[in-house]
Amino acid sequence: PPTPRGASWSSNDFSIAGAVMTTITDDLEGLTGVDEGILVLRVAPGTPAASSGLRGGDVIIRVNDDECEGVRDLQVAVQRASSRGQRRVALVVSRKQKEQSLTLQW
Repeated sequence: PPTPRGASWSSNDFSIAGAVMTTITDDLEGLTGVDEGILVLRVAPGTPAASSGLRGGDVIIRVNDDECEGVRDLQVAVQRASSRGQRRVALVVSRKQKEQSLTLQW
């Protein structure tokens, strides 16, 4: 499937809707307290990611009710949504050891 407009990625990093993210590795596990998921590195102000409530430091742990091991899981969910003409995915993030549900739109 084609890359959604405004999205880019590599094997460990992903950028969409003004948010830059990376897969949690062993090195990042100690910083986040989470052993798998996606660390949101930064969210640009005034972007769809910011409007969705995503913040730098959030850890995405679920995408569309599925466990999230890394950026590949989010990439697949974004591609599936885009192929259906949708421009959003449901996320559960860990923020300061509390889970929060968000909808990321692009």
